[in-house]
Amino acid sequence: MLPTDRIRNKAIVLHDARQGIADGEYMPFDQAADVCVLQIDGGDAFAAQTLTLALNVDDGETVKIGNHVYTYKDVLTGAADEVLKGATASLSLDALIAVINKAAAVVPALYGAATKENVWVSAVAGVGDTMDVTCRWAGTSGNAIPTTETLLGVGNQWGAATLAGGTDFVGTIDFLASLNDLEFGAIAAFPIDGGSKV
Repeated sequence: MLPTDRIRNKAIVLHDARQGIADGEYMPFDQAADVCVLQIDGGDAFAAQTLTLALNVDDGETVKIGNHVYTYKDVLTGAADEVLKGATASLSLDALIAVINKAAAVVPALYGAATKENVWVSAVAGVGDTMDVTCRWAGTSGNAIPTTETLLGVGNQWGAATLAGGTDFVGTIDFLASLNDLEFGAIAAFPIDGGSKV
C-alpha cells in the first residue's frame, strides 16, 4: 500500500494547453495498480460506416451523414447537397463521394453548386458498389454521427444508423510504489490530430 493516494502535480500538458490540474491540486492515484490513468480528449481509432447500393437510386431519395442530407436528383438545380443520379449504382456512389469530399468540379456537375464539404466525414469507394465513410477525428464522439437514408431499393442501406468503431486513447503513467507526493511538470500525451507526442 502506498503511503498516499494522491499525486501532487504542477500542471498536465495536453495538446499544448494546460488543463485540469493546477499547482498544488491533486489527481487520483490507483494504489492497487500503482498507476495513474488519464483520459485524454481525443482517440486512437476513427469511427466509420459503409453504405451499400445493391440497386441504383431514384430521384428524390436521400442519404444523411452528420447534419448533411444529400438528395439524389435526375437534374441538378444548384441547391446545396444535391447529388446527380448516375446511370448505375456505382456512378451514383461516385457522385455521392464527390459531394461529401467536395471534389473538384467536373462537367457535367456531380453535385449542387452551393454544396459545402462535409466536416464530419470523408468518403472513399469501398468493395463493389459500396462507399466507406470515416470520421475526420478519432475517438468515441464520432460514434454518434448519424448515417441514415430513405433509399427504397432492396439492399440499399447503411451498415448501421450511426458511425461505429471510434475509441478513446487512455494514457497510463506508472510510478514507483515508494514515491510519495510526486511532483512533475508535464505528461507526454498523444495529440488528437495524429501528430507526435507533445
